[in-house]
Amino acid sequence: MLFNQIGAHAMKPIYLAAFLLAACAARPNPADSAPPPPAAPEQPAPVTQPVATAPNATATELSRHGWRIIRIGRHAATGSLAFIANNRVNASFGCNSLSGNFSHQGQNLQIGELATTLMLCPPNIQAQEERLSAAFARTAAYRINGNKLELLDRRQHVLLQAEPARSVR
Repeated sequence: MLFNQIGAHAMKPIYLAAFLLAACAARPNPADSAPPPPAAPEQPAPVTQPVATAPNATATELSRHGWRIIRIGRHAATGSLAFIANNRVNASFGCNSLSGNFSHQGQNLQIGELATTLMLCPPNIQAQEERLSAAFARTAAYRINGNKLELLDRRQHVLLQAEPARSVR
């Protein structure tokens, strides 16, 4: 009997708490019905800044003709490479097109981030594209060795070799 009296008194606060919670849930919150705050103006996507170019950079031996990529690092490669007079670089291995900006002063060369198409390519071509992107990111200089173009890192290690592309007539 004592348990029933204690239990009955202990249960009253629980019923009261449940009643209050139910009452609060049934009444809408004015903040919930307020219109949403005005959306912030849409911010434009960040623009990748092109690599700074040398003042009045003229066409160099880089842009005299197109190049056929023959090696990237220790790997044989087959692709095309073009340095265009307006400080643009384009490359392809027959699947995606890669393009970006470059700057040069003397033998120093920097290649900016590349934009690329996103086609699904065979694994061997995709691997060449990835190697090219990595080589471009590390490029600090270039040299013409015989008739071959060599892109070099800061320690003068060869990152890429290319030879003049033969024109098709």
